[in-house]
Amino acid sequence: MKRNKFYIIAILITILSSCAVTAKLTHVFDETIPLDRSTWISAGNAGDIIAYNGIPVNWTNNNPLFPEMIQIPAGETTLEWNVSSRSGNIVYTGRNLLFRFNFQPLKQYLFLAHRQPDGVMGFNVYAYDIGEDIPSNIYQSQRFVEFVPFF
Repeated sequence: MKRNKFYIIAILITILSSCAVTAKLTHVFDETIPLDRSTWISAGNAGDIIAYNGIPVNWTNNNPLFPEMIQIPAGETTLEWNVSSRSGNIVYTGRNLLFRFNFQPLKQYLFLAHRQPDGVMGFNVYAYDIGEDIPSNIYQSQRFVEFVPFF
């Protein structure tokens, strides 16, 4: 009986822990930017961000279950990526890919590599309010913003 309770508790903990993703802030690009003019991004499982508006950076995330959030100024931003991502049986890779997006303040963003039916590759962009729980399966999220191709 005690063993059954242990298994039930273990299963419940696993289920509950998979319902939301906890993000942690690991990088602040510019500490002089007020929070109300900042946005948070995560490389998640999309690869490594290697440049921010032409400035070399090394923003990588080795644990997609706990996305490392990077605080940057909101607004029009160009990120350079080394993409290394997997979705089911599809593997996305690319080096020095440029991505431009207008980030809104007080939002946190996640990216999923995606290839359109016409072969154009880019990111599906998902946005969440600061402090909002991010579901572990963002494909089922209602927070999809748009597909943004690399240029």
